[in-house]
Amino acid sequence: IKETMCYVAPDRNLAAFQAGEVPKSLEQTVELPDGTSVTLTDELYRCPESVFDPSMLRMGVPEEDTPGIQRHTFTAIQKCDINLRKDMYSNIVLTGRTTFLPGFVERFENELKELAPPAAPINVVASQDRSQMVWVGGSILAQLSSFETSWVSKNDYSEIGSSILQKKCPY
Repeated sequence: IKETMCYVAPDRNLAAFQAGEVPKSLEQTVELPDGTSVTLTDELYRCPESVFDPSMLRMGVPEEDTPGIQRHTFTAIQKCDINLRKDMYSNIVLTGRTTFLPGFVERFENELKELAPPAAPINVVASQDRSQMVWVGGSILAQLSSFETSWVSKNDYSEIGSSILQKKCPY
């Protein structure tokens, strides 16, 4: 359902899409495997909206403590050396199936532009093969001899526990 019907709303205000106010034209009915029909309305945008605004999941955590993907990206870039930030802003690569949702790339780029310095050259790359990019990148990383010191064996993890991760990968 997520990959075939959901979409990302163009902005976070969603004024026209409050619960109960979704136009009939945006409703979709789905037949589940057991034959039950379910009509989806605001769920079609609210599910992906949680990527941009996790506080809407109402888990009792304040909004400022639950940054969305755009805030995480901004914060990560701001933690880089000031001389690298321009390159970082101009080389953002999106990966994963959720980034294929209609409107995702545009919304991410717009939200990041609101946070970034006005002169930041924001360039978001969203290639068609991005659903496999994490796997490909992990495979390449695992093959590097310089990465071997960061490997955690099942045996090490069983003996030492999760603290081995901080010892082997302190970044």
